[in-house]
Amino acid sequence: MSRRYLALFALPLFSLAGCSAEKPLQCPTPQLSASTGDLHETEQDIEAYQARFAAGFSGNSVGEAVASLRTKYPGAADDAIGNYLVAAYCPVVVRSVDGAPDQKARLAAFENAVHAALGD
Repeated sequence: MSRRYLALFALPLFSLAGCSAEKPLQCPTPQLSASTGDLHETEQDIEAYQARFAAGFSGNSVGEAVASLRTKYPGAADDAIGNYLVAAYCPVVVRSVDGAPDQKARLAAFENAVHAALGD
């Protein structure tokens, strides 16, 4: 299993290194089209995951989300699941944390939890 989905966020996250705190984190848009391959989630599905993680992620909440997506999409690649969850969570971070460095750190912590849940 790889961490290829990190590339999805490489530009928005790592471009913040030299930026001031005024520049907000730019979130990717979760892909809803069937042409994206593995996951065919609706806007309501994305909002449900955002609500699930709005208060933070603790315990096995990320693992449960990964397991749910694996059950719903047994053929889905780990990269697709990781991309989806991190893209869904990013707006939660932007709404709840002031300052790009804190946003970046919180999103990175979530990404690490996703990696762990995926078995990376």
